[in-house]
Amino acid sequence: MISNFFVLSPRGDTILAKQYRTDKEREMGAHERSHTEALFRKIKFWDDMALSEVDEAIKEQQLLADNKESGSKRSGDAPPVMMMPDGMTYFHVKRNGLIFGAASARNVSPNTVVEVSCLLASVSV
Repeated sequence: MISNFFVLSPRGDTILAKQYRTDKEREMGAHERSHTEALFRKIKFWDDMALSEVDEAIKEQQLLADNKESGSKRSGDAPPVMMMPDGMTYFHVKRNGLIFGAASARNVSPNTVVEVSCLLASVSV
C-alpha cells in the first residue's frame, strides 16, 4: 500500500502531497518534508556510486581501450525504487522536470507503484 504520494518541482519544492495511510508507531507529521528532501537530494545528486569494485575496474579498462579520459565522472539516472534509512521504500518517476514520488512502509510490488506513478504523471502533465 502506498503511504503517501507527492510531486516535487525541479528545485525540490513540494508541489502536491497527499498522505493516505499513517501507522501509529510511524507518525510522519512534522518531519515529512525532510524525507522528501532527502529523496530529492538522492535523485538530484545521483552519480552512479553503487558500482562494485569489479565493475569499476572493467569500466576503467574500457575507457582506456577507447582512448577516453579515465578521470571523467560517471553519471546516470537514479533508480526508480530506493530504500531509505527511515525504513520506507520510495518510488519515483521523472516527467517534464517534475518528480512524481510515492512512499510505502509495507512490502508492495515496485512495478505496480511505478506504473501507477507513470499513469498519474501522464494524466497530470
